[in-house]
Amino acid sequence: MPAVETRAQKWERVARLLKKEPISNMAAARQLRVDKAFVREVREGLGMSPYRLSRDQQNWERVARLLKKEPISNIAVARQLRVDKAFVRQVREDLGMRPFWLHRDQWTVVDFEALSVPVGGGHRLWRGRFSTTNVPMAGRSETAYRLAFRLLHGREPVGRCEGTCTRKACVAGEHQEDDVMRAAEPGRLSYQGMDLVAIRKALRGTPPYPRLRPEEKRMAFRLADPSLGVVAAAVPVIQLARRLGCCDQTIRRWRDEGVPA
Repeated sequence: MPAVETRAQKWERVARLLKKEPISNMAAARQLRVDKAFVREVREGLGMSPYRLSRDQQNWERVARLLKKEPISNIAVARQLRVDKAFVRQVREDLGMRPFWLHRDQWTVVDFEALSVPVGGGHRLWRGRFSTTNVPMAGRSETAYRLAFRLLHGREPVGRCEGTCTRKACVAGEHQEDDVMRAAEPGRLSYQGMDLVAIRKALRGTPPYPRLRPEEKRMAFRLADPSLGVVAAAVPVIQLARRLGCCDQTIRRWRDEGVPA
């Protein structure tokens, strides 16, 4: 059975490597199979300066100042200071800072506008993180498209949230639409198997109202929002329940708690 390496032995291994050649904490940790925080501790114990990916000390200081000043993504720093994104990531690691993530509940219009830039034609381009497939991301799993939609309309997009313009990766909220907005388009007869003609008749017509399937009732409730243009004004709860073929308690619950997917 192999002997267990002591902390002092591990310290000596890391110290030898750090003294041997310029190497980042991450690279040393991977090479020696030790924790990155331990490598940083050894570097500090030896009185060594943090490893610079670039020899340009001025750039390192500029990036470090911006990272310390405010929560900001690596790509936003890279674009603002015109440096490589990998260099920003290295500086963040040298400083012992965690990767940047902005929780979805914290997003405000000010946050969104700080990480995006307006361009001609009412378009908006993302300055934050992109996925490996080049999708602008506002969090671990939320796209900047869905964030822009939510900030503009005050609700979560239903189904697919896609752009309506021809500008690639445009994140302008006005240029995003979801399943509800697509279903509200005048002249559309059906959407995802739902009979939009029957839904419009139920919302705007006279009795007898067509019988709607469960998914059509939910879509009809969403389309009862006057801002979508399907109805001219808000429909009272009891009348809307009668039109959709459900009880008024269901309509009140949907208004208070949201419509189930």
